[in-house]
Amino acid sequence: MIDISMFADAISIVKEIGNGIVKLSSLPKDRREHYHSIVDETFTLLDHALLCVIQRLADCVRIQKEYGNAAFMTELHSLQSVSDWEKIERDVRLCHSLRKSSGEMRHLISNIGDRLSLSDMTKFWNLVNCVLEGETTMANQIANMLYHLSNLADPFESLETTNECLKNLKNLRRDLIETQVELMKQV
Repeated sequence: MIDISMFADAISIVKEIGNGIVKLSSLPKDRREHYHSIVDETFTLLDHALLCVIQRLADCVRIQKEYGNAAFMTELHSLQSVSDWEKIERDVRLCHSLRKSSGEMRHLISNIGDRLSLSDMTKFWNLVNCVLEGETTMANQIANMLYHLSNLADPFESLETTNECLKNLKNLRRDLIETQVELMKQV
């Protein structure tokens, strides 16, 4: 089973921060709106990252249909390439936004974190350090998430193994889409 908790945890903690900001009526309205815009931007970045992974998995399925099992297994194996994920993030211009969001979330917590009553500060710091810090950390997290599935890929494996990989990939894609739907409910 592939662990997609990185995204689920990130969504959960950003939602908790957003809900906490709503309750801080003592903050001036413009300050609350500013903090909400930081939370909204972070949700948008998480959505873009999820979409990149979902699309790449869809591309793997398409490659299997169009080019066959060997091409599919080669593409599947490349899912663990950090440099490929960094390139995707650069191509869709996530890099600068990730670093900016990381700094803004750090600033938000340093200013009002004590008033937010976050249930799990470890999850918050994981969000900032492992997801938002920049393209390399996000790329590493995604590659690590996909390592197990990618490691199964071998173009010379049997049809049964290929079908099992394809099934696992489709299940992962479905789980990520469900996570994305949960994210959209929070926005």
